[in-house]
Amino acid sequence: ADILRSRIQLARALYQAPDVETLETQISQSPDNSAARYQLAAHYVAQGDFEPALQQLLTIVQHDRQFGGDAGRRGMLAVFSMLDEESPLLHQFRTSMFNALH
Repeated sequence: ADILRSRIQLARALYQAPDVETLETQISQSPDNSAARYQLAAHYVAQGDFEPALQQLLTIVQHDRQFGGDAGRRGMLAVFSMLDEESPLLHQFRTSMFNALH
């Protein structure tokens, strides 16, 4: 249920979100903009581009755990549920998330 809620939250992040280029510009100008990072990750997930989505979410986990009630971690778990168990991305980012959390 938590993963489903996180998937829905990622989808909702796209509602009235700027386009990818605008979000990338916002992040380059303000790297601590977790809301823009989360929206950018949601765009990437919607496009099926999971690696950059996970990188954006991991950055949120590393630098702003409180954002959106731990939305970065929950978003990563939602993306993990979309990946094949044998995916190298799954193993790479699970390890990175674990290291960031501990």
